[in-house]
Amino acid sequence: MKKVEDIILGVIGGAIGGYLASSAVSARAETKKYTMPYEFVMYKSGDKVVGEKYDGTRISESDYANEVLQDIINSLEKPWETAEPVGLIYIRNGRYIFGDLVSVPDTVGAIALVGEHNHYTRFERQVDKPVISMNGQSHGLRIENILFTQPSDLTTSTSMIIGTVEWAHILNNKFIYGNSIELDSGAHSIIAFNQFERVNNGIKIIPLNYDSTNIRIIGNIMSLITGKGISLNKNTSTNNIHKYQSIIGNIIQGTGTGSIGVYSDGAERLVIVSNILYELEYAVYFEDYSVNDFIILGNKLKYTTIKKGGGNKGIILYNRDYITENIKVASVTLDGTTTDYLLTTHDLSILSSDRTMYEVECTPASQASINVSPIQCYVSDEDGDGKYESIRVKLNNPGTSGLSAVFVVKVRVRTY
Repeated sequence: MKKVEDIILGVIGGAIGGYLASSAVSARAETKKYTMPYEFVMYKSGDKVVGEKYDGTRISESDYANEVLQDIINSLEKPWETAEPVGLIYIRNGRYIFGDLVSVPDTVGAIALVGEHNHYTRFERQVDKPVISMNGQSHGLRIENILFTQPSDLTTSTSMIIGTVEWAHILNNKFIYGNSIELDSGAHSIIAFNQFERVNNGIKIIPLNYDSTNIRIIGNIMSLITGKGISLNKNTSTNNIHKYQSIIGNIIQGTGTGSIGVYSDGAERLVIVSNILYELEYAVYFEDYSVNDFIILGNKLKYTTIKKGGGNKGIILYNRDYITENIKVASVTLDGTTTDYLLTTHDLSILSSDRTMYEVECTPASQASINVSPIQCYVSDEDGDGKYESIRVKLNNPGTSGLSAVFVVKVRVRTY
């Protein structure tokens, strides 16, 4: 079994490595000089959507934003040999109707869609198709300051943003209704500071034919999620999984039964730290034998719980309202004949049927308890449901009848 220190160092090392690599790519991207702050602009002119180059050369005009944006992207036809952007497209405030998807072919390199404001640059789909579809192995995608939405009565199964992409930066957007983001690979990506309101599924990422690494999901706010807030799924065809992923500082509110904050069925060295997870059926849900070397640390949980799955190994520690360690003061009144007493319940959030999962330490805290030492404390199943919820104390001798033997009880449940 790996030491806790090795697990922590491994995860932190992977996260730092991923951050440095992503920063290097961002630095390369920033070295490209633009004649203007943007190379293309899309805006509303009355009821029409217009696409132009930075110098005013008109590229396209239509009633539908998807047609104009597709024409702009088709004009970018450049190979994706680097992660440097080949097209920065600025979208002015306005309501843009999407009657079909916008396809980004694998002949296009890194692109950036930057809205003027994530409340007023509004992409509204009218059909059950993605808004943006990355086709093929695209390197580099930046989507920022855009509101993605759909009519509240439109039933959709596809996500707003889908496709195969690495080095994606999806930042400061807003998603309302439907499903939001579904990426294949997603390696080295940052999905941060977005808002998700009344969506079914928020962020879903599946590896390709290799393990997906160094994804950071940071500072997003999700409210009234009905499905899964964040899903890290394995590739069921190739069995490739996620490694060195970080989920930090997000706020996820569910709708009770059926809603999950963080889900995974295939990950190693996964960090879930400093999130607020509440009103969910499960704050974290791991399938059995699917997630190893994980850290769930310092999260705030309310009206929810964690299902870590059988056979999974990691650390669950210091999560508010999810207790894995406890200290109590408990006492028994000696009767002069009994040497084995029910002392207290452990009140931990994990009830296990495996007695070896628990570590119990009792310290005498009165003269009567000192007189019956040495003692032994152990977990027991008092209600007969097959899980250990209580702590008993075994005395060295029955002691003096009528005296109160007081003990300080420390108990923890192993999660690795």
